[in-house]
Amino acid sequence: MTPDLGQGEAQAIEDAFYLTQAISNSKKEEDAFVDFHKSRKTKVEKLVKL
Repeated sequence: MTPDLGQGEAQAIEDAFYLTQAISNSKKEEDAFVDFHKSRKTKVEKLVKL
């Protein structure tokens, strides 16, 4: 078993946390998803390049 197998689960947990934060801090649903996307984009792009 390789160490990267848990990466998808870890990403899902992080996404849930950041999405919850974005929803809590936004007045409009659309803004929450924009904020979520901005907060996750850099890290996810780095992981995809690996």
